[in-house]
Amino acid sequence: MEKYLLTYNKWRNTHQRVYLNEHEQLFRQLIFFENLAKVNQQKQNANATYTIGLNKFSYTLMKNLSTELLIRNSEQEVKDYYNKVMGMITQLVDCVNQAGFSSDGQNGGFQQDGVEYVIKFGIVTEDEYPYTAVGGDCQITDPTSDGFYPKSERKLQKTVDDLKSGLNFSPVTVSVETSNWSSYESGIFDNCGETTEQQLNHALIVVDYDNDGNWIIRNSWSTSWGEDGYLRLAAGNTCGVLLDNLIVTA
Repeated sequence: MEKYLLTYNKWRNTHQRVYLNEHEQLFRQLIFFENLAKVNQQKQNANATYTIGLNKFSYTLMKNLSTELLIRNSEQEVKDYYNKVMGMITQLVDCVNQAGFSSDGQNGGFQQDGVEYVIKFGIVTEDEYPYTAVGGDCQITDPTSDGFYPKSERKLQKTVDDLKSGLNFSPVTVSVETSNWSSYESGIFDNCGETTEQQLNHALIVVDYDNDGNWIIRNSWSTSWGEDGYLRLAAGNTCGVLLDNLIVTA
């Protein structure tokens, strides 16, 4: 336990983590200990195809990670990364549900509804609709005159060949199950088990696949996570990557 406390104190000082009160501090510390135990256990696995480690997310529960990234203003790196990589996320958070499509704002939604909203209303640049880290009233109530309008979207069949075929045309948005992703550092990730559509909890982008069929994924948790913001996912339907994907025609 003493080693765990020393590691926690060093990590907290490095990441300058401040909590609201003693109750939250204890809660976060226990989560950190749990994540640290997983890291130590993984290091003992000689057959592992990927590595994990401590990072700025080691204090949080995986199921709450995406929401916490959106609402913590102090995470400037994440804020910048969302602006650059995720594009005009605040417009989607604010407007998709208010325009009559299915969305729960910062708590998530369905990627197809987001794309259908953009096809109808258009989406503007982050300069015109800047990232604010909090949800609010939609500032765009009518189709934009200077926004980007995708022509169409289509679902892909749930097969490896169809996803690869889609990637030959453009990056593909997918939904995956990410309960074990927060500590990922590098390598071919394969720790999901069988995944159903009901377990999918995070949308991101598959940009390519390697010679062994492993998927190269661009995530939205900043470049300090994983392989400069990317993850290599084991070939096949690992983490449900084939179950819900979408290709957009520009």
